[in-house]
Formats: sequence, C-alpha cells, structure tokens
Amino acid sequence: MTETTQAVLVVEDDDDTRYMLAHVLRESGRKVIEAVDGVDALEQMKLHELSIVLTDLRMPRMNGIELARKLKKSASYKNIPIVLISATPPSPGQRIPEFAAVLVKPFAIAGLLRCVDELLTPLNG
Repeated sequence: MTETTQAVLVVEDDDDTRYMLAHVLRESGRKVIEAVDGVDALEQMKLHELSIVLTDLRMPRMNGIELARKLKKSASYKNIPIVLISATPPSPGQRIPEFAAVLVKPFAIAGLLRCVDELLTPLNG
C-alpha cells in the first residue's frame, strides 16, 4: 500500500472539527473517510480498507474508548493504529493501551500530520 492510498478514518461528532481534520488530511494526500461516532465508524470500516483511525473521545452512541476496544478485539482491525483526539488529556501516568497516540485539543496541524506519518511509516516500509 502506498502513502497516497492509505486511508484515514476520522471519527468526530463535531461537524466543524471533523471537516477541518478531513480537509487537512486530504490536502496532505491521504484518502479520508468520515464518521460521526463509533457506531458510524464501525459501519464505515466494513465499506473501506483503512490504515489508521483518528477518534474523538466524547461522542453519542459510542465513544472513542468503546470504539477502540471493539477494534482491538477484532482480528481484522486489531493492528490498525488508533489516535485519540480529546480536549481532556489522560491523567499523568495514565496510559490507555488501545491508543497508539493521544492528541490534545487544540493541537497544531503539523503535530497531527507528524503523528499520522509516524504511525503509518512502518506500513510504508
């Protein structure tokens, strides 16, 4: 899979935030699939081959942690890196094992792109 075909799933219930994330990732050459919550994300994953998931923490129907736990229990999705995007960072020393990284809102666009690039680099090699 080449970098230009790697698809990113953006799971965010806030329309403006989801649009901004999707726009930035598309501008960087990524294919982007959008979902409004964890339930929608699971449906989108059945339709698209994905390389990474960026998910908000607090969402209706299924939050980011519930989504990550479901994905990590699935043989089909357990190796996909999941990035948690949250306005509330985990407490010091708290590690949530389902997530490859945590981005705390507000974050720099360069930091978002660097995070995605670093997590997808092993897939490129």
